[in-house]
Amino acid sequence: MLTQKISYKRHRFPPQIIAHVVWLYARSNLSLREVEELMLERGVDVSYETIRSWTVKFGPLIAHALRRRQPRPGDVWHLDEVVVKIASQSYWLWRAVDQHVVVLEEILPPRRDKRAAKRVLIKLMKRWSFVPKRIITDKLRSYGADLLINEKGWQDYILRHELIHHWRNEQFGAVQGSRLPRWYIEGMAYSVSQDLRDPLPRTDIQAWRAQFNAWVQEGNEWRQPPQG
Repeated sequence: MLTQKISYKRHRFPPQIIAHVVWLYARSNLSLREVEELMLERGVDVSYETIRSWTVKFGPLIAHALRRRQPRPGDVWHLDEVVVKIASQSYWLWRAVDQHVVVLEEILPPRRDKRAAKRVLIKLMKRWSFVPKRIITDKLRSYGADLLINEKGWQDYILRHELIHHWRNEQFGAVQGSRLPRWYIEGMAYSVSQDLRDPLPRTDIQAWRAQFNAWVQEGNEWRQPPQG
């Protein structure tokens, strides 16, 4: 039940009625006054202003609870974009879906550039806390510089490597993230990205990955940086 994890204290109406009213307004094409009239027909006397305040207060909480109940998405993501016009203004609709054709994220920026692609991918990684095995795109130039540098960058493990660095900066901040131990920063990127190259091109990177793997095998959570 959605009402079990959301606090409805100091409200006169039962949680089930509040959740139902918010659902009616958010899910159907009804105005506040129409929801008020509909609830009155069912014997619940609640004003349209109360319905508005419930929607503002509980709407985001219910939406967050529903998102948390969604099953984990597939590990193969498809990223594509299409131009749409709204009020004679062109926008780019970016959409990410998994291999089961479940829509994972959508954004509508006014420009078509690498920042839009990065925003979609980072939001997904931050929400689900995992890196997909494969990301399938149409390889357009708009995916851009620091996501992909050359054709070699389209290999899955290199793309995951770069996304892990972006996730780290989003999670800890660019400044704080750069102060983390070098073996943790690079070892995490080369290990979690499932880079199977052995040995790696540089001996220091090889040692960092080995140190990171040993640290994880000791029972540490890789998303939580080492202390001290």
